[in-house]
Amino acid sequence: MNIETDSGIISRESRQCGYVVQVAGRYFDPAGIVPGITQEQCDAHNTAVDKLTLYLLDNAAIGSRGTLYLRGESVTTWLGKLVAQANVSGSPTSRHVTFYRRVGGVTGSVATFRGRLRADSDCFNWRRVA
Repeated sequence: MNIETDSGIISRESRQCGYVVQVAGRYFDPAGIVPGITQEQCDAHNTAVDKLTLYLLDNAAIGSRGTLYLRGESVTTWLGKLVAQANVSGSPTSRHVTFYRRVGGVTGSVATFRGRLRADSDCFNWRRVA
């Protein structure tokens, strides 16, 4: 398996890895095992993915999608970087999450993002709606 790094982002077979976790001395991303990396590479990769997530969120066009996390009433990245405060509604089994974030820099507009959080999960898929 061919592992490459570019600006801290780990790629394998021309595909960027998602967040990488270490379990029992082995490293995994959502697609499986990521062989031959160190903890320092893992940490640098996850930091770079977090920064890329925020960049993509801030430059998301209407209809763009991604995954974020709900911790209490806060929307965060996987590493815990605050994205926005959330408005949460719905039933205990399926909650609707709405959050707002300024996009396009200081002079940009405020964008609206929505997603649905299932009861057994702390992550949700968002979509920019306005």
